[in-house]
Amino acid sequence: MARQLQKAAVRLLSEQACRRYYPVQISSRMLCAGFPQGGVDSCSGDAGGPLACREPSGQWVLTGVTSWGYGCGRPHFPGVYTRVAAVRGWITQNIQE
Repeated sequence: MARQLQKAAVRLLSEQACRRYYPVQISSRMLCAGFPQGGVDSCSGDAGGPLACREPSGQWVLTGVTSWGYGCGRPHFPGVYTRVAAVRGWITQNIQE
């Protein structure tokens, strides 16, 4: 485990591209991020961590929550994240309790 907070820049994939890599497992509540050649990815121990995207305005937005993947940084196996926009209602409801 790293003693210092780590970060990695990954590219969001379209839902269509994500389904090419994971034809059965991907639902509309998930998104993929990574690179076709691998090399940069979330890894074991990162589950629950943020996937943040920078808006054109410069503001950071929580887009995903690290969920799963096959290995770490493997070619053709991008990281899979929970799509925050798809579960926003559930999040809002539960943080108010």
